[in-house]
Amino acid sequence: MKHTFSSRRVGKRAIAAMLSASLLTTGVTAVVPAATAAAAEDESGQRTSVTGDQPRHGGKTFGGTLTSDATVEAGGLLTVHGSGFGQRPESGSFGVKINDGGVKLPVDQTGADVTDVDTAGTGTLSTPFLPDEKGEFTFKVRVPANLEPGAYWVRVLGSPADGGPAVSTFTWFEVVPATDGGGTGDGAETPRTSVTGDTPRGGGKTVGDGYVKVRTDVAPGNVITVYGSGFKQRPDGGRLVVKINDGAVPIGDQGGRGLSEVKRGAGILTGDQLPNAEGFFQFDLVVPEDLAPGDYWIRILGNANDGGESVSNLTWFTVTEATESTSDAKVIAKQGETSSRNGSVYIPVTASGFAPATDVSVTVDGTAAKWYLGHRKTGDTITTDSEGTAEGEIVVEPGVAAAGVNHTVVLSAGDVRAETTVNVDPAVELTVPGNSKLSNSALNSKADVIVTGLPEKATVDFVGVGDRNLLTDGQQGVSGADSRTVIPDVTIPGDAALLGQKIRITYTVDGHEGTFETDVTITPDNKLYGADKYTVQEAELPAGVYQSRYSAKENALFVTRTDFSADGKVSGLMKVNPDTLKVTNEIQPATDDTDGRVFGVGVDDKRGLVWTTNTLGNSVAVYRASDLSLVKQFPADIINHARAVVVDQSTGKAYASSPVSETDSIAIFDGDTLKHEGSLSTPGFGNAMGLQLNQETGDLYSVSLRAPKAVKVNVRTGASTVYELPADMVSRGSSVAVDPATDTLYVASQGTNNVLAYDMKNQKVLADIKTGAQALAVVYDPATKKVYAVNRTAGTLTVIDPTTNKKIANLDAGSLPNDVTFDNEGRIFVIGKASRGGTSEMDSIHRYTPDADETPDPSTTSSSSSTAVGLLGILGAVGGLTALFGYLIKIGVIPAHILPQPLRTLFHV
Repeated sequence: MKHTFSSRRVGKRAIAAMLSASLLTTGVTAVVPAATAAAAEDESGQRTSVTGDQPRHGGKTFGGTLTSDATVEAGGLLTVHGSGFGQRPESGSFGVKINDGGVKLPVDQTGADVTDVDTAGTGTLSTPFLPDEKGEFTFKVRVPANLEPGAYWVRVLGSPADGGPAVSTFTWFEVVPATDGGGTGDGAETPRTSVTGDTPRGGGKTVGDGYVKVRTDVAPGNVITVYGSGFKQRPDGGRLVVKINDGAVPIGDQGGRGLSEVKRGAGILTGDQLPNAEGFFQFDLVVPEDLAPGDYWIRILGNANDGGESVSNLTWFTVTEATESTSDAKVIAKQGETSSRNGSVYIPVTASGFAPATDVSVTVDGTAAKWYLGHRKTGDTITTDSEGTAEGEIVVEPGVAAAGVNHTVVLSAGDVRAETTVNVDPAVELTVPGNSKLSNSALNSKADVIVTGLPEKATVDFVGVGDRNLLTDGQQGVSGADSRTVIPDVTIPGDAALLGQKIRITYTVDGHEGTFETDVTITPDNKLYGADKYTVQEAELPAGVYQSRYSAKENALFVTRTDFSADGKVSGLMKVNPDTLKVTNEIQPATDDTDGRVFGVGVDDKRGLVWTTNTLGNSVAVYRASDLSLVKQFPADIINHARAVVVDQSTGKAYASSPVSETDSIAIFDGDTLKHEGSLSTPGFGNAMGLQLNQETGDLYSVSLRAPKAVKVNVRTGASTVYELPADMVSRGSSVAVDPATDTLYVASQGTNNVLAYDMKNQKVLADIKTGAQALAVVYDPATKKVYAVNRTAGTLTVIDPTTNKKIANLDAGSLPNDVTFDNEGRIFVIGKASRGGTSEMDSIHRYTPDADETPDPSTTSSSSSTAVGLLGILGAVGGLTALFGYLIKIGVIPAHILPQPLRTLFHV
């Protein structure tokens, strides 16, 4: 017959029984125990208890070291401290014995941390009194009241049966006679006195079930964690009260930590802060800043008025001396920011006055934090320079540094420390309703407002612009236990006066109101129109797409991709059929000696080459267009964070931009010699992003990421012109296009959500065209004589008529469109990161073909188009030949890619 025990207590007693049967009957490795009480020794030096017993196995121990009070009164509480122990699972436990079971522990362990004493006299020690992450723990055990004075030992036992390491170690203590007869609970001990001169009411006796514990000392104004175990649950709506020194020391402002509220100097615990089904709870308490060093007590009180049992239990804690910052060491912290991605907090700091070349660690509110080291890596320390200074960004784990609350930052290097206080801003997002991965703050739309980082039960009462609250009377956000606040379906009106203005929120934490102005701005109206003028085809591409360019020679789109959802390890250069939108070939870039992941792409049809930028490897690479074989991988670190690349097909020279370059120049590479030829100087213009090259004139155009500037530089003569653009119309410029007929420059800017039309001849703004959120890429298509801009966050393709500089269509481009290109035959191609938008595991490609009334006059595009018109006329006259030609194309006798777009349209290829 099998017996199954569901009780957690029975399971711990079983473990204790196994400990008695196994650990004390096996050989062990000797570790010198920390004995603190005198005991008789035999000839071998082995100590002997007053009972005549000796520790089993010659006093050998393993698993850690114990120390204890030197003496304890009979019937009193013995404090035991452990160090060097391995951590145990949350459901794990230790067994506790006196004289290896020769002296039974009393069942009544009032005031102690040991519970569940079994018939063999073995007690159980469980969470939160087990070893912490440093391997340390402290507990109290009540010794029997009938012990005769003399030496005894207390042993702690741990079995691998609970998933923790095996432990068997002990320490000695001495029992002295009780001053008042002993055996009457805490009356056996002399009442403890606080540094204030106060003593606990009722002589320190407790009422009801439960034990309270703290595990560390605390400096004035810092945080201490209080643990409770063995408590009975409170009814719904119940509460517990927290006091220091029975109210003689008022509890102050908690800054959103731990306590639900503070009233008249007492803390209140409610809801999830109360004991759980297993009787356990814990909370953080900020102790007052003006406490003198010494001993204090925390009392937990429960009143029967809420329907629960009366409870009065206490624990002592020690306030240490406030450690002054080293006079020469200083730290200055800027406002902390909460990450909407994972809830971590980032705090920029500057440190000075430390020793040169010294490693500096950091804590926030007493919890160890990390330093950001770049490239998504963190470390425990940063190193000061030769002058003892350092700048860095602290990374705090989610849940440690709540927004809207002051936090203590301490930098340490040995005995040298510097301290400051910092506040943290929450993170605010406006997203597509029901899809937190897609942002939306467009006029005339609805958005979910998500606030990350506020402490639990904080409220968000205002979301708006200026004094205009977008929340209705029934809308309010309340932060949950995960520090997230979600207010669904907030209406953003179509008022054009709101465009470009920043969203502001107001929140309340523990009765204190805070305001945060976000970087989220109201973006242009994102309504779709004009789709009836285009035929749109959509297909899937592998995840990670970045840029695409068309090759007329290959009749192919070359598309780069690097998929960071796969730890950035998957990258590829793809060849895509523009007619079927299917991938016909893909290669993985070489990464032997450099990071060859591909991002930007340019095509040299004359030489049959495809150039790519290796942004993270600070390099470029060249591939054969026909089969994607590698022609040349340039060395790493020859162009910092290379982004875009274009090729002058008359010379074979490739030009690559760097948005983080420290020089005013654009890199040059030779496609014939396959050498790096230095750089093309652009005085007064740096941080180039997108590139556009006029193959006839040799004029190269770009826009700066970091400044409202554009440039035109002739790659054949070196002559350059820098254009100063309005700062309120160009922010984080990313791409350029040029209408050669009017010499108009079109600049797409992510920060201002627009395309700027700029007259380069007269150096003046023609139009500020509000296209959509995060305008990322723009092209001018000579076949349709239209400007096309992709708006990444908006998920749209905006079509602009350059004769009026007005929008004539706003088309759906899927989730997170990233680039746009054309085939000179009227078709426009947009690739997008649908896999990042939560709508698909694959990325997307859209092809837009203008309908007949939007297709340009073929005679204005190219000679091949004129030929096509003539051929169309002939075919129309002949009639039946149309079907024959269509059949020959479909079976491959006539290659489709050699035909102009009008014929492809006619034959549906």
